[in-house]
Amino acid sequence: MVDVKVCFQFNITLNAPISLRWDHWCNRATISEILGTNHTVEIPDCFLKYVISSSQWVFPVNFPLHLRNICENFTVAADAGPCLAWKNCDNYKFSNFIEELYASTPNCSWYKHVWPKKNIIRHSIFV
Repeated sequence: MVDVKVCFQFNITLNAPISLRWDHWCNRATISEILGTNHTVEIPDCFLKYVISSSQWVFPVNFPLHLRNICENFTVAADAGPCLAWKNCDNYKFSNFIEELYASTPNCSWYKHVWPKKNIIRHSIFV
């Protein structure tokens, strides 16, 4: 299956509900992937908006220095626009995601014989 992370573009905004630990906001990678998985425990599980104030990074006193250095390499947008874009476009549809997700999957010519017309495939995407 194709990795659709490359299609997402995170914009760090004042009110962005982007997870510091889990989302891939660091140039399409998670902060854990940059540091290595053995550092995951020390990364606070909070939203970026909790360490941003007035378009500036503002960290608590006990925030690890190496995490500060990584975060400060990313600019915080001055506006409160959308924090997630699909292929650098603010308007996207779920069908775009599905199309990209299955782009590398070979076509199945016999699907009409197995799946009844106008029925949906439930639970076809597992995250």
